[in-house]
Amino acid sequence: MRPGTAPVLVQAMDVLAGDIAGQLADGTPQPPLVKAVRDELAGARPRAARPAQARPARCRRPRAQPRAAPARAAAPARRGAQRQGPKLAMSGERTEVWTLGQPFEQQAALIEAGAWGANLHDAARARLEDELRHAQGRIGPLAEGLNQAAWAGLPALSGALLRELQQAMAREPRFEAMGPALAVLHTLLRHGQLLGMADAPVLRVAIEAGFDRALWLLEPPAAIAPSDIDAHLQGHLALRRIVADVLADREDAAQAEPLDVEPARALAVWQRKAADAGAAPLSRGAALGATLSLAHRVPQATQAGVADAMQLLHAMPAPVLGDALTGLLALARETLSSEPAFAAGMDRTVQALDNADFVRAMPSLRAAFAWLPPQERGRLADQVLTLHDATHLSRRALTARHEGEAAPEALAAARAAEDAAIARLAGWGLSLDTEEQP
Repeated sequence: MRPGTAPVLVQAMDVLAGDIAGQLADGTPQPPLVKAVRDELAGARPRAARPAQARPARCRRPRAQPRAAPARAAAPARRGAQRQGPKLAMSGERTEVWTLGQPFEQQAALIEAGAWGANLHDAARARLEDELRHAQGRIGPLAEGLNQAAWAGLPALSGALLRELQQAMAREPRFEAMGPALAVLHTLLRHGQLLGMADAPVLRVAIEAGFDRALWLLEPPAAIAPSDIDAHLQGHLALRRIVADVLADREDAAQAEPLDVEPARALAVWQRKAADAGAAPLSRGAALGATLSLAHRVPQATQAGVADAMQLLHAMPAPVLGDALTGLLALARETLSSEPAFAAGMDRTVQALDNADFVRAMPSLRAAFAWLPPQERGRLADQVLTLHDATHLSRRALTARHEGEAAPEALAAARAAEDAAIARLAGWGLSLDTEEQP
């Protein structure tokens, strides 16, 4: 019963249902799905099941349970459900644990789900198509539905649905919603061979439409909320990965037909974003980082270099200097961290900050350098020590945390307060010079 059902109907259904539980009599007409599900589950064993992607030759049997979930034909969660296992189809986790059972409620659920199809494959596919239609172009639910399709081994959807998805994707209102979803879909497209999803038409349609919409959403200048920083960077990373793969496929004649996207358009959008003074510093840095990371694949005339990165950082006010650096390192850390010119440029930029600006820049700078793994951070520390003729010191002198030592930002704030006090004393004609007068 749904909430709000008329009381008279509730009472009537209660009388008709009675208070005695039992089973349908033999020969009672039932949808074909009931027998189809029982036949599929008959061979399944209630034990820890190795996932389909670990055993491609036997990938059909474990799909009975994943297909029952989208069809809404599984038993209630307390008796028949996935107890352990990954949420994403391309997760690295290799163990699934399912609890199998046949509670009384399962028969009613199977009869209701029979409206979607005569067998588990058709029912799951029809139900998933209906959910994808009701996603109304929001890429988050679309990606979740296609992830379920991958679990259930349902790469083929109707042509009408593909056209509807292509049109619906154009209505997604937020760039930050695109990032995680495009990353999941593109991973399935490129590496979903064992799940039967590699190069699936529905994935191609969703990614091509999402790529186009993401570029439209990225173009206008917009502020980025702190809670959206990670999703915004994921959006840039997903676009960069798609562009890199398309360019690689075009160079390799043996590869299948590449996605129907325009890498040149993405590069042009990134270049305009990086040059837009009204855009968020994080987005400007990420856009320039994307072009830097693709420099070896694009024409020489459109390549960006370390000098462009330093020019962008020099134009940033101190409080958001680290935001722009975060975008750069998130998209191009492999390129920048190994460049001596980048270390020298960052050293000059930090040295040029006065005490007050250094205090304001410190939190965002620390967050930016957190994108570097320990090994790359160590190599950058070696370059800084070389710049200051301190190669006799270990890199740990810059990277290690010393017990009892104040945080760098606290030391910088104390130094700024000390300088302010000295300047005020000097204005009163007082000096702290302790050298003995002759």
